[in-house]
Amino acid sequence: MAYFANHAMNLLNIHYCIRAAGQEMANLFALSYLYKQGMSLAAVCYTYTLFFAVRLVFRPLVVRLCAKKGVHFCLVAGACLFAVRYLTLIGVSGVNFWVFAFLVVSGFTEAFYWAPYHAYFGVIGAKEDRGSNIGVREAFSALICRQRQMCIRDRNINRILAFSFSSLLILLSIYPLMLAPEIPLPKRLNRQECKACDKTGFRFFFADGIFSQPISVWPLVVFMMLSENYGEFGLILGLAAVFKAAGNMVFGRLIDCGKGLMMCYIGYGLHIAVALVRIFFARTIPVVVGCDFFIAIAYCFSLSSFMTPVYNSVKKSAHPLYFMYYAEKGWDFSGAFIMLAAGTLAHFGPDLRYILFFTIIGAAAQIALVRRYYKKSEP
Repeated sequence: MAYFANHAMNLLNIHYCIRAAGQEMANLFALSYLYKQGMSLAAVCYTYTLFFAVRLVFRPLVVRLCAKKGVHFCLVAGACLFAVRYLTLIGVSGVNFWVFAFLVVSGFTEAFYWAPYHAYFGVIGAKEDRGSNIGVREAFSALICRQRQMCIRDRNINRILAFSFSSLLILLSIYPLMLAPEIPLPKRLNRQECKACDKTGFRFFFADGIFSQPISVWPLVVFMMLSENYGEFGLILGLAAVFKAAGNMVFGRLIDCGKGLMMCYIGYGLHIAVALVRIFFARTIPVVVGCDFFIAIAYCFSLSSFMTPVYNSVKKSAHPLYFMYYAEKGWDFSGAFIMLAAGTLAHFGPDLRYILFFTIIGAAAQIALVRRYYKKSEP
């Protein structure tokens, strides 16, 4: 099938890319912003630990609402909440009311959005085009969000403008989403059926949280480590984004051609190498930028090879929404653990960059899980 033959998938990907642009603009300095507003480094990390706990608390409510109103309805509502989420950061000044408002709104928003999104993506896509669908999504997201690394060092952020513009972009992303078709209402499960529901997604997402969450802490490490703005390296970073976009299109298609396991080894192997360089050598701008370049390449291989098994498992699951409900809980547990570990590192004094050792552990776990899947599904 051609890259853009699935109309519903096209609408979903347009929404995703615009929303990702708005979210990326806010996320690129969210941790650094809280730190700059007077919170201690440990407090910033513990704040995000609580964020994952809030997400976990709200998940059962979202599942019940999806079963009543539909996955598409909750997906649209979750996107609307995304637009409100970052506005709460404008009032943050130290540990005040707005920090807790941000925690509650963010936790509710992500619980509301991500499980319906992944369930919807898994259901409307076809197994034979899964890698291509993910590749297209990530390719355009890479191009739209390519300014992330170039902006990370800006210490004079206009918070009202930045967060308001992010919210506006997210609101715009809702329009193509509203044009996307509804999918059948999820079947309500009783307690016994819930216990018997496939928990494969939990293992995948738990490992992904161990792998990915430390990487989200890295911009904060860079913020504290370097006083210079490395925007002059924009050409290099722009090339990395272009390569990532092209790579996602090409390598995503390789998944559909039976090369998923090979891509897994290359992608996560490169992630491990970059993590080691960041831990031991990334103390100057050129090295930091070089790591950013190679991490973009790594994601060309790793993301599609990891998410394809997840979405294919959603597709064949008798209860896609509940599959993703349990999967997202895995992210909540591992994300909370990583941010608790980061806060402990910050409190007792070791360099926060050492949190990236968990990325190496998570990458190894990802390889094992993905290898098991592809060994069963590929010749």
